[in-house]
Amino acid sequence: MGMKIWLDDLHFLPGTDKSTPEGWVGIGSLEELVAIIEDPDFPGIDEMSFDHDLGDGKPTGTMTMELLAQRAKEKQDLRFWPGKVRVH
Repeated sequence: MGMKIWLDDLHFLPGTDKSTPEGWVGIGSLEELVAIIEDPDFPGIDEMSFDHDLGDGKPTGTMTMELLAQRAKEKQDLRFWPGKVRVH
């Protein structure tokens, strides 16, 4: 079973529409996502919800999805591509 990843630079704010929902892994940057997917025990991504704007001068949610698509293609491994994708 894969992960549910909530990508938002404000994921740590409780009680907002940005806060990480229960059962999801909250991350705030592309760099954090890369650390997760490079872990040898990475189980894959079942579902991912991302915020397009990750802060001024930071990679966007779109860039993040492009990285995942590239990684899935390079490695020929669909663990890197979320089963469900949404924007919040």
